[in-house]
Amino acid sequence: MKKNILYHLLLSLALFSTSEFAQSQVGINTKDPKATLDIHSLSTTPTTPEGLIVPSLTRQQTISKDAAYDNTLTGAIIYVTDLSGTLTTKTRAINRIGYYAFDGTMWIPFQKEPWNKVGTNQASTENTDDIYSNGTVTINSTSALTSMALTVVSQDAYINGISIGRGKGNVSSNTAVGYNTLNNNTTGTTNNAIGYNALAKNTTGSYNIAVGYSALANNEKGNYNLAIGYRVNENRQDSLTYNVAIGANAGFTAGNYNVAIGTNAIGTTTSGGNTIIGNGAKAAGEMLNLAIGTNASTSGGKNNTAVGYNTTSIGEGSIAIGSTARTQGTNTIAIGYGATNTVSNSIVLGNSSITSIRAAVTSITSLSDLRLKKDIQNNVPGWDFIGKLKPVTYHLDLSAEASIKGIPAESRILESEKAAEKITRSGLIAQDVESATKEIGYDFDGIYIPENEKDTYGLGYTTFVVPLVKTVQEQQVILKQQQLTIHIQQQKMNERDTEIDLLLKRIEALDSK
Repeated sequence: MKKNILYHLLLSLALFSTSEFAQSQVGINTKDPKATLDIHSLSTTPTTPEGLIVPSLTRQQTISKDAAYDNTLTGAIIYVTDLSGTLTTKTRAINRIGYYAFDGTMWIPFQKEPWNKVGTNQASTENTDDIYSNGTVTINSTSALTSMALTVVSQDAYINGISIGRGKGNVSSNTAVGYNTLNNNTTGTTNNAIGYNALAKNTTGSYNIAVGYSALANNEKGNYNLAIGYRVNENRQDSLTYNVAIGANAGFTAGNYNVAIGTNAIGTTTSGGNTIIGNGAKAAGEMLNLAIGTNASTSGGKNNTAVGYNTTSIGEGSIAIGSTARTQGTNTIAIGYGATNTVSNSIVLGNSSITSIRAAVTSITSLSDLRLKKDIQNNVPGWDFIGKLKPVTYHLDLSAEASIKGIPAESRILESEKAAEKITRSGLIAQDVESATKEIGYDFDGIYIPENEKDTYGLGYTTFVVPLVKTVQEQQVILKQQQLTIHIQQQKMNERDTEIDLLLKRIEALDSK
């Protein structure tokens, strides 16, 4: 019966509000209404419920009515009973069960905790009041995780939403600023994440700093990592530690104790201890590699070093220093602009434009310790080899070298090349030396034979000292033999001279008689 009475009263109110006498006030359970609608309690009996029940809708039902709501329905109130359906622009702030009011453009949740004046429990009424709130604080829709958190979500929430202090399990020790930052954190502590999706998958990782869009996004358990920049260390393994990455897209996919600094400075090594610094610098292979310079790169193994623009060090234990310098092999060193070395256990200083190498010493000492040598044989040829060599003079053709080796134009210094080509040089032709060694069956290590079509012949001129020494020794034996022969002949001549002198004296004696 009470429900029927209330129904008829509300129906009468609705009909009355559409008439030309809408200036009147309506009272329910009162004859003296104080407002447009004034509802008094019907009974003070404890068992009789009181209140006004607004329409209850699921979120999906509310979403389905999107088109029905416009600014003419500002102030409408509903109660949302669940969180079903896909959010729209008008319903994007419906993220919990409860009361919502329509503000003309979207549904706004009722505030749970009032803003009170600091030092009191009285609600603030002035713009100049210092205020506080004991509950979670949400601005424009999104619920915060705890009372320690603050979440701000605007119309473009999924792009530019900002979350401060967001973290699960240890909120007080983590700082998160940005949409989806530290979203899966459980027990991770003392993390700082700033930027969309930063440390998004982190669960137990601690003491990490991620600043930038998707910085350290896939880190789950790793500790003590620093990532600053767009997508920095985004695709790395989930439990790496002590890594530093600074610069857009910088980072390593595996290993610990790595450092990557520079835009697109990327490491794909399988282990740690690598350092790459420079835009586009790369490090591949295993561990303990160093690449410094724009587009500098190392690959192949470990302990490689590349320093300089577009410098490449491939192999293991190789070093390339200088713009466009390149090494390939084991324990290979190339130093200087455009220096290239593909011979393991060797050093190249400079490019073909270098005319001399100077040092403040009178000699270079090579290791030569009997304890370090085995299979020693006295079989070095002397004059048989040296006598077949063909010393010549010549001019360099550095354009031919660039064509054979595929040296890019930007790596060449044409003025220096022209100056180097004008110099008349003295030397040997490697192919002639090779023919001479084959002719006498001499395994000579002073010839470098190309390993591929882009490689060139070379000669180790210092190695010629050994067969030259042998030649001198051979010549010395001949000289000694000749000296002995001359000495014997001289003795014989002296004896004959003596005999002649005696004969002359006898003749003189005979003549005197």
